Amino acid sequence: MVLCVSQAVGSIGLAAGAVAGPLLAESVTGSAAYGPLPLGLLVVGAALSAPLATGSMHRVGRARGLAVCHFVAAAGAAVVVLGGAWHLVPLLFGSLLLGVGNTGVMLGRYAAADLVPPERRAEAMGVAMAAVTVGAVAGPALLGPAGWLAERFGLPAALGLFVLALVMFPATGVIGLLADRRGAGRLPATAARPVATVSWRARVSPLLVLAATNLTMVSVMGAMPNHLRHHDWDLSGAGLVIGMHVAAMFGPSPLTGRLIRRLGYRRVSLCGAVLLVAAMAVGVLRAGDGDVVLLLLLGLGWNLQLLGGTAWLIDVTPDELRHRAEGVGEVVMGMAAATGTLVVAGPLLAIGSLPVLCLAFVALNVAATAAFATAGRR
Repeated sequence: MVLCVSQAVGSIGLAAGAVAGPLLAESVTGSAAYGPLPLGLLVVGAALSAPLATGSMHRVGRARGLAVCHFVAAAGAAVVVLGGAWHLVPLLFGSLLLGVGNTGVMLGRYAAADLVPPERRAEAMGVAMAAVTVGAVAGPALLGPAGWLAERFGLPAALGLFVLALVMFPATGVIGLLADRRGAGRLPATAARPVATVSWRARVSPLLVLAATNLTMVSVMGAMPNHLRHHDWDLSGAGLVIGMHVAAMFGPSPLTGRLIRRLGYRRVSLCGAVLLVAAMAVGVLRAGDGDVVLLLLLGLGWNLQLLGGTAWLIDVTPDELRHRAEGVGEVVMGMAAATGTLVVAGPLLAIGSLPVLCLAFVALNVAATAAFATAGRR
C-alpha cells in the first residue's frame, strides 16, 4: 500500500517534464523545434541514473534508493523553475535531474515484483503501475489551473507544473522512507537458474520491446503539447486529452498483468506493437482530427509492451543479476527515448510536422515487431 501511494504522488511530479516541458521550451527559446528538448533531457537523465539507482537499491534496499531519486528530482524542478523565470535556456537542463525522479517511479514496478511469488509478479507490477494513473492523470489535468496560479505570481504559465513538482517529489521521498520502515527489502540473493541457461537472444528480445515502445511513445508525446496548441487547444483542453492518454498508459495495468499470466508476455508484447502501429497510422492519416484516438492507442500499446517486456526481462534473468538487468532495461528505454526526442523528432517536425514523425515510427515499429516476433516462444 505504501509503495502504491508513493507511485501515485511521484507521478504527479513527472507531469511537469512530460506535459509542461515542451511548452516551456517553446516559450523560452521561441521555437517549437525545441519543444522535445526538456523531455529528451528528462529521459537522458533517467537513462544515466538507472544503473546507479538499481545498484544502490541492491545494496541498501529499494525504498531508500527510491527516496533519493525523488529528492534529486525536486532539485531538478527547482533549477528549471529558475530557468523559466529568468528565461535562461541552460537552466532547462535541470530536466536531467527530473529524469532521476522518472527512474524512481519506473523502478517501482520492480519493487512490486520483489514482494510476491514469481508466478504473481506480472500482476503485482500491474497494480504498482496502475497507482501511477492517479498522479499521471491529475498532473496534466492541473496544467491549466497550475499555469493560472503561476501567472498570478508573474511566472510563465508553463512553470505551474514545475512548481507543483517542487512539492510532490519531496513528499514522495518522505513516503518512500516510511516504506523502508514497512520492510521494503533488497533484491533476492539466490539465483533461480544458472546464468549459462539463458540465451543471449532471449535477453535481447525484451530489451528491444522496451526500447521500441519508449522511443515511439516519448518522441510523439514530446511533440503533442505544441501540436495540440497549434490546433487551437487551450491549456486546460490539452491537459485533459493528455491526461486521457496517460490514463491509457497506466490504468489498464492490472488487466495487463492478468493477460500476461494467461497469454504470456510475448503475445501481450505483440498486441502492444499492433496498437502502436495503429496509433501511428492515425497520426499519418488523421493528424488533428484523430489526435484523441492516436493518444489513446499510443497509451494502450505502450502499457502492453512495457509490462510485457518487463515480465519477459525478469523471466529470462537469474535473480542474482536482476539489479543489472533492471539498470540495463532502464538505460535502453531512456537512450531510445532520448534518441527520438533529441535526434529524430525535432528535424522531422521541422520538415513535415506530426504526420511525418508518425510515418517514421510506423516503419520503426513494424521492423522491431518483426525482429522480436521471431524470438523463441515462451
